[in-house]
Amino acid sequence: MVFRNEGSGGGSGSSPRPKPQRIAPQTTIQRAPQRFVSAPQTTIRKAPARVSRPQPVHHSPAPQPVRQSAPAPARPAFKPNSSGQLSGNNQRNNKPQSAPQTKQGKIQGAGSKTPQTKPAAPKPAVPGIDKYLSSDTTYQSGLSELMKNLQQFQTGNAQSQNDVKSAFQTALERMGQEREQSLKSLQEDFASRGLLNSGLYADANSDYDTQYQQRLGDLTKDEQGQLSSLSTDATNFQGLNQSQQAALKAAAIQRRAEKYGIKG
Repeated sequence: MVFRNEGSGGGSGSSPRPKPQRIAPQTTIQRAPQRFVSAPQTTIRKAPARVSRPQPVHHSPAPQPVRQSAPAPARPAFKPNSSGQLSGNNQRNNKPQSAPQTKQGKIQGAGSKTPQTKPAAPKPAVPGIDKYLSSDTTYQSGLSELMKNLQQFQTGNAQSQNDVKSAFQTALERMGQEREQSLKSLQEDFASRGLLNSGLYADANSDYDTQYQQRLGDLTKDEQGQLSSLSTDATNFQGLNQSQQAALKAAAIQRRAEKYGIKG
């Protein structure tokens, strides 16, 4: 900037000629590095010189170029405020504004650690079917009742078979006694009539023997029929009992699946 001293008088001829004033070298405002937006330069207007006539001006040597040092650290961009003054986003201490720090979120990847959560309570071990059946009171009580009924039936069935066999033996013994008595009576009858050696006695003896064999056959057949019926009853009852045991076991397995969440 150039400043001039006004003359002491406003006259044109008689006033002494003022000495030329040395003008101070023009100052320059160094701009910020081009990497940042430079603030608009403010212009300082010179006051009008109230001089009657132009005076010779001796210019000082041109200012040497200012060597720029290494770029200053990054500073926030300046913006002119309403009064024309330079202002920045961080006027305090003229420190460069650091880039806003962003909070790092959770990065999940192959090497990242997932947040540890409280481990869930371990599920109870599922027992095997045989082990569960041995501890299931409902199954055990039902099975015990079925086995008790089966045993009672088998005992009664066996007793009935023994009764049939015993009755057959008793009837057979009685038939033998009756046969012996009948043959003796027949012999005495034909002997009293003098027909003991006749063909009539032989025919009568043969007819009785035939009737006896028929009665023996009927008795044997009746015995076998009763024994077969009792055996069939035992087989049927045992099959029914086994079916009831299977149904009881299936119900127990279903309870096991519901208790331990077993699907399929």
